[in-house]
Amino acid sequence: MPGETDRTALQPGVIGAGDLLQITVYGEKELTGLYQVSPEGLIVFPFIGDLSVTGMTNFSLAERIAERLREGFVRDPQVHVLVKEFNSRRIFVLGQVKNAGKFTIIHEMSIVEAISVAGGFTNFADINNVVVTRKDESNKEIRYVLNMEEILAGKVNNFYLLPGDIVFVQERFF
Repeated sequence: MPGETDRTALQPGVIGAGDLLQITVYGEKELTGLYQVSPEGLIVFPFIGDLSVTGMTNFSLAERIAERLREGFVRDPQVHVLVKEFNSRRIFVLGQVKNAGKFTIIHEMSIVEAISVAGGFTNFADINNVVVTRKDESNKEIRYVLNMEEILAGKVNNFYLLPGDIVFVQERFF
């Protein structure tokens, strides 16, 4: 259904491609640092090599790193993982909004919330013609044209965004 949120992709702490991780191994300064998740969903960690991290939580990744380090590299590793930037969960809001830009979805975000975090509509916004562009599994673009007036009035359901969505608020013709 259009606008349905893929809840597994938006669970708190779930790591995705492009995310920036702060990994701390207490007492091991050489292992502590920032790690960017590759487009393939991998990080390269000292002593361990390539680790597939997409879909893991920060807690499960910390445990996996600790397990691997116990295999002869560090006696009792204490590992902490913090997702510093959820780059895999960005949406873009453009057009006739007060503060166009990229925004991060943490749990789930509706079209109403996205417009709100972008500062709301400008005076020139065509609120009956908001376009959301989304790529499907085959990387084909799908466009949804939304009437925000009907959504705000409760006449139609709110539309929920997914990572990578582009929201474009058209300009009204007078």
